[in-house]
Amino acid sequence: MDYRRISTALAALLAIAFSVFAVANESPATGQVSAALSREIAAYIEAFKKQDTAAMSNLYAKDVIVVEHDEAARNGRSAIQAMWDENKKDQSLWVDCKIERENTRIVGETAYETGHSVFTFKTKNGELKYLKGQFMTVWRRQSDGNWKVQMEAWL
Repeated sequence: MDYRRISTALAALLAIAFSVFAVANESPATGQVSAALSREIAAYIEAFKKQDTAAMSNLYAKDVIVVEHDEAARNGRSAIQAMWDENKKDQSLWVDCKIERENTRIVGETAYETGHSVFTFKTKNGELKYLKGQFMTVWRRQSDGNWKVQMEAWL
């Protein structure tokens, strides 16, 4: 399977979605939705600092699809948690996580977002390692009213 092609296609699809929805009327509740997304991300960052992969995975919908550059698509929350659990074996300490949300478009029960992130790890030999990237995220309001990541591309 050509994962680079899938990543590129997903990025293009999300870019098209942003351009289409950029002209859509935003809901009066935009501020409330943005605040809800901020709370979800803050909980994710705190879980990261505690190396709590189950809590980190809670950011994602049960049937999430995550595409990462040159990797197979990860399907489902359990696959995301397994990825972080595997990463814990290689790092001695997870130091920090910064997520900058740059563009957010909210249309009904769906939010489209782009931004940058930096994850800081301390390796077993004491060196700091930085994982920097961009993301494109599709959030969906769940039946319980909470927002979860439905689809994400790490670029």
